[in-house]
Amino acid sequence: FSTLSPQEQQAIIDASVVEEAEAELVNEIRDDPGSAALLHQSALALPSLVQQVGTGDGFVYRLHPLLAGYAQTRLTLVPTQREALQRRASDWFWRNQRYPDAIRLARRCRSPEELLSMLAELPILEIFLDMGASELRAILKEVASEHIDGTPRLQLARALVQFKAGFHQEAEQMLARIHERLQATASGDGG
Repeated sequence: FSTLSPQEQQAIIDASVVEEAEAELVNEIRDDPGSAALLHQSALALPSLVQQVGTGDGFVYRLHPLLAGYAQTRLTLVPTQREALQRRASDWFWRNQRYPDAIRLARRCRSPEELLSMLAELPILEIFLDMGASELRAILKEVASEHIDGTPRLQLARALVQFKAGFHQEAEQMLARIHERLQATASGDGG
């Protein structure tokens, strides 16, 4: 690692906030269009520590677990930098409809209110129709139970996943509980 230039070292440290860094993603994370080139140079210099998979613009970079651990430890020394990198990565994943990754990172770097705001914008029906129940299941796996339990849209998504998986009775029970809560809320509001 010490044989790399300081810029290449920093690119590796910054890229360690994600498990796999695509060229476009690492450029976004670092807010520098030359970041992927730095990782490419690092992969050539340290092929056993920086794995480069793909061709052309389709490269994905993976750090060896020992190097990733070292880089993440270095990044913890500057928490504000780590948070900024995670936010940019989360935003990139969100824009590219890679919602489980976006939510996983958002849990680390965003306040509960910001996370709930993100979840409110989640296009649940479109995800289900375009990507299937497995993608919806992967998303819900990244969301804390208290957020799901406090959000009827996410509760409905969980019921839909259960129904699609063949757990019809459990899905119907979930729907009944959602209906009861909504009715209790409506009657408590006076209408």
